[in-house]
Amino acid sequence: MKIANTYISILSSEPDRFIVKKDNRNLLGNSTLNVTGGRVALKVRARVIVSGRVQGVFFRDSTRREARLRGVTGWVKNRPDGRVEAVFEGEKEAVDALIEFCRRGPPAARVTNIEVFWEEYKGEFKDFRVK
Repeated sequence: MKIANTYISILSSEPDRFIVKKDNRNLLGNSTLNVTGGRVALKVRARVIVSGRVQGVFFRDSTRREARLRGVTGWVKNRPDGRVEAVFEGEKEAVDALIEFCRRGPPAARVTNIEVFWEEYKGEFKDFRVK
């Protein structure tokens, strides 16, 4: 099966859920497809590390608020090296939007770099929290 230039192999399925195997041509890692009312929603997980003036500017709280608005689960925390790290899980479109928010940050932030690492979707979070 090919969806939006991403090659996938279905490993197992339930009536409305498919587990997707990582393929060498797939940069998303293992993901989950949810099929609801004929709509396919690719579930993904991303680890994000944001550099710049990102601590002491409400970056974590703003990220939590944005994540909850988009239905993204996971966490965000300050790192000892002055950067902010986060893990996002949710529909690909929502996670992409949250990553774009992190590229800007809240008004007082000055983002100089963002690293995004696509990981295997685990579905391990019930909500989004600040660590």
